[in-house]
Amino acid sequence: MKTDELPDFLAHGEQSMPDLELHTSRFLGAVNDVKTWVAVNGAGEGCLITLLPGEGEFAGMSCASAAAIWQGKLTLEVKDASDELRATLVPAPYDLHAAPLKVVGDNLLVDTSLSSTPAFELRAPTRAVAGHGDPVLEVPKHESMASAK
Repeated sequence: MKTDELPDFLAHGEQSMPDLELHTSRFLGAVNDVKTWVAVNGAGEGCLITLLPGEGEFAGMSCASAAAIWQGKLTLEVKDASDELRATLVPAPYDLHAAPLKVVGDNLLVDTSLSSTPAFELRAPTRAVAGHGDPVLEVPKHESMASAK
């Protein structure tokens, strides 16, 4: 398997992700053995795909339009008995290092803590987002699925 390719069972098997353009998949990174890819679906939306470690091979997927991604609205939360992850795809010009979350690669923020995360803002140069989005990207508060029990 090449790094950018989805595992075979997600690409073609029983758990295959519907309507993905498989040639567009890109591996974004891994945190605590939780792996995340991005790909484009048939509708032209960007999709985050996350695979939790372990024998269960539990995966989740969330998709959004380019306009929604520019608003910071491509977030995916997945949880099983032992792992929880919230991943947010962030467009390139925003300063990820100002975030209180783990930066993975160039465009991914990850939170693996089993606690809630307060809302925060990321900034980009106004000229960098011209015609796409606001120079301030608001990432909403996150309530951990574990604390919501």
